Amino acid sequence: MKQTKPTALDKAIEIAGSQEALGDMIGYSQDAVSIWKTKKGGKVPAEAAPKIDAALNGAVTKNDLRPDIYGGAA
Repeated sequence: MKQTKPTALDKAIEIAGSQEALGDMIGYSQDAVSIWKTKKGGKVPAEAAPKIDAALNGAVTKNDLRPDIYGGAA
């Protein structure tokens, strides 16, 4: 089975404890987080990236989540 590299969203979910916990922290449903993970390939909406960054105290930054918008390294 082919292994895929974990995304920044995967790391955020792991730190939060679950998709539901991450969603609760940032005001989104578990379903929304699941869609970002599975159907969007880990790409979170631009407005969710700073919320995740703040909720996880920078453990996963908005730059990690959306380098296309916020740039590369923090």
